[in-house]
Amino acid sequence: MTDVILILGNQLVPDHPALRKYPDARIVMIEADDICRQHRFHRHKLMLVLASMRHYAAASRREVAYVEYRPGSVFRTELGEQLDTYDATRLIWMQTSDRGPNAALEEIAAQHGCEPVTLANRQFLTTPEQFDGWLGEKSAPLMENFYRWQRRRLDVLMDGGSPEGGRWNYDQENRHPLPRRRLKIPALPTTRRTRHVNDVAALVDEHFADHPGRSDNFWLPTTREQAVRWLDAFVDERLELFGRYEDAMAADAPFLFHSVLSPLINLGLLLPEECIEAAVEAYRRGDAPLSSVEGFVRQIIGWREFMYGLYWCRADAFDANFFGFRRTLEEWWYTNNSVPQELPAPVRVCLDRVHEYGYSHHIERLMVFGNWFLISGYQPREVYEWFMSMYVDAYEWVMVPNVMGMSQYADGGMLATKPYIAGGNYLQKMGHWFDSAAAAKESEFTRRYWQFLADNDDKLAGNHRLALVLKQARARAT
Repeated sequence: MTDVILILGNQLVPDHPALRKYPDARIVMIEADDICRQHRFHRHKLMLVLASMRHYAAASRREVAYVEYRPGSVFRTELGEQLDTYDATRLIWMQTSDRGPNAALEEIAAQHGCEPVTLANRQFLTTPEQFDGWLGEKSAPLMENFYRWQRRRLDVLMDGGSPEGGRWNYDQENRHPLPRRRLKIPALPTTRRTRHVNDVAALVDEHFADHPGRSDNFWLPTTREQAVRWLDAFVDERLELFGRYEDAMAADAPFLFHSVLSPLINLGLLLPEECIEAAVEAYRRGDAPLSSVEGFVRQIIGWREFMYGLYWCRADAFDANFFGFRRTLEEWWYTNNSVPQELPAPVRVCLDRVHEYGYSHHIERLMVFGNWFLISGYQPREVYEWFMSMYVDAYEWVMVPNVMGMSQYADGGMLATKPYIAGGNYLQKMGHWFDSAAAAKESEFTRRYWQFLADNDDKLAGNHRLALVLKQARARAT
C-alpha cells in the first residue's frame, strides 16, 4: 500500500496533520498553470503562494515530490501522473477551506484507483459541522451571538462564565479617527528577499505580465520564521493602538495599526490559535489594553470563523443579486491605467494602494471600495471577481460572504442587517479624504449615496435601520 499526501499551496501549516499520521507516505506538492489562472491574480498573490510553497518544501524533513510551474500545466493531470508514478492506493489531504477542491480531489482519487482520505482542517477553530449545529434554523444569524458562543466554547478572554472585564465587546471604543496631531505609526517588518522569491518573481514577470501589480516591490513573508516575526512585531508595536484606530483611514498610511496577518493565516504560515494566544498574553502582561485585544480576538474567532461557517453552511444565499445590478467593471480597475479624473479621492488613493500592495485594510475594503461599488450599481459577481483577483489574502471561502453578503448586500440581508453604504461625511470623519467638510458633503460619494437610496427605496423600505435616511432621501427628492 502506497500513501500519497497532497499538500496544497494554501495549506502550509506547521505540523501538518497528515505528516504526523502517515510518517511513511509520499509527499506531493504541485504548481499548476490552470490554478494560477483561475483569476487575474495580483502578482504579489502569485509570488506569495509560489515562493511560500517552495520554502515549505525545502524546509521539510522528508522528501517532497515537487512539481514546479510549467506553462499550460493542469493540476488534475499533474496530480494524476504523481499518483500513477507511485502506484498510489490512498490519496490523503487536509480538508480544503474552499468547497470545490475537496470534491475535485475525490474525483481524481477515484479515477486513479485511490481511496480518498480527508483530515480535519487546522486553519480554523470551528468545523463546518460545529457551526451548523450552532446555526440551526436561524434565518438571519448574528455574528455577535456566534462570537459570544465562541468565547465561551474556546474559553478566550473569559472570567468564569462572564467576559473578561465585564463586557463582550468594545466596538464603540474602537471607532476613532486618527488624531489631527499624527501618531507615530510603526512600519511593517522588512522581509529578506530570498532566492525562491527572486526565482518566482522572474517566473511571474515572464508568464503573468498582464496581471495587476509588479514584482520588484514584493513585501510579504514567505517562510514560517518570517511570519512569526510579523506576529511578534504586531503584538509588540501595533496591538496597543489597534483597537482604538481599527476603523480609521489615512491617505498616506496604508497599514496603520492593523496586524496584516490575514495573508499569512489564510496561507497556513500562521495558525489562528497562536495569534490569539499571543494577543491575550500581551493583555495578561499589561502590554496591550483589553479593548484592543478583544477587537483583535473578535476578528479571528468571531468574524473570520463566522464567514467560514456561513460559506460552508449557507453558500446558496450568496448566489444572488438583491438589487438586480448589471454594470460591469471597467478595465482600468485591473490595470490602474486611464482612470477617470473624476474618481473621488478615497477611491483613487485606495486603488493605487491595492495595485501597489495587493492589500488594503478592512474598513477601506468595506467603506471605500465596497461602498463605491454598491452605490454605483456594479454587478455583485463582477465585484467579487475583482476582490478575488486583487487581494493577496483572497480565497473563495472568505470573499463569497464578505463581498457578496457583507459588502454588496447581494443576499438581501441574510448576513448584514443593512447595506454598508455612506456618503462623504463618514469618509471625511474617518479619513479626512476631502479638502473640507463642505467638499465631502458635495462630493460624488455623497451624490451617489442619496441617489442609491432614492433608486432603491422600494427594496429598502422595510429595513428599520434605514428608516431615517430613507425619509431624508425622499425629502431631498421632492
